[in-house]
Amino acid sequence: MSTWAIIAGAIIGFASLVSAITVIYRASQGTVKKLDDRTKILIRDEVKPIMDEREEQRAELQRIKDEAILNELKSLRADLQAERTIQKGLNNIISKALVETWKEDFRQIYYELRETGIISSSDKAYLDKIYHYYKDLGGNSDIDAKYKEICLVHSKRTQEQHDRAWERYREGQEN
Repeated sequence: MSTWAIIAGAIIGFASLVSAITVIYRASQGTVKKLDDRTKILIRDEVKPIMDEREEQRAELQRIKDEAILNELKSLRADLQAERTIQKGLNNIISKALVETWKEDFRQIYYELRETGIISSSDKAYLDKIYHYYKDLGGNSDIDAKYKEICLVHSKRTQEQHDRAWERYREGQEN
């Protein structure tokens, strides 16, 4: 056998091998394509309906949750409205109680002033502090008149004390 015959045999063998690989490759490509097409069909026919059903179930569950939350919010709104009504009533009661308490405090200090002619600085400061709150809560004109009289008397008494102190000071300066 000649070298050329061996080379020719090797080339023919190699060409046969390449042809066989090409045939196998093309056959596998067809198989892969068929497998890919079958997978797409399987997904379309089997998996997609399941996914669609799951999505519908998820959407239904979300709707149920949303509805439950909405109902809970409505219930909370009703509870809050009831609490506001109760609180408003309590605030009204507290306001009336404060007005009556302050009214009594005004009267007590006023009648003590009328009886003794004296009002302490702490009593005057207390009345000054609560008077505006009393008016804001709907206090009446009777207390308004008493407060003005108390202020006038306190002012006169304070002026008299200043005048006496001034006289004592001047007498001390002359000696």
